[in-house]
Amino acid sequence: MTATPPNPEFDLARLDAASRAAVGLWTQAWGGLDSYALARESMDAWACAWTAWTDYLGRLATSAGPLALMDAGTRLMTDNLEICSRAAATRLAAGGVATPLLNDA
Repeated sequence: MTATPPNPEFDLARLDAASRAAVGLWTQAWGGLDSYALARESMDAWACAWTAWTDYLGRLATSAGPLALMDAGTRLMTDNLEICSRAAATRLAAGGVATPLLNDA
């Protein structure tokens, strides 16, 4: 009797089901462990960063003095701190959540 060799092909559907079961419902709520969701989250973060940068360049172009330049830099720093939350809000809105709340009770 000879043993059958394992299938050399990688079963992505089985791996995805096993990883979703292992990580749990929290991961499924955020799009799962698939590459499409990761790419979408990355693109949303990139779009938010691009918007922050172009807004900064627009503020620089219209700055009238040193105080306005400092304000533009401060706003860029604030926008950079909000990139992740803006990207998450974009993903939640794409998922059908109109107003994300901390407490849904």
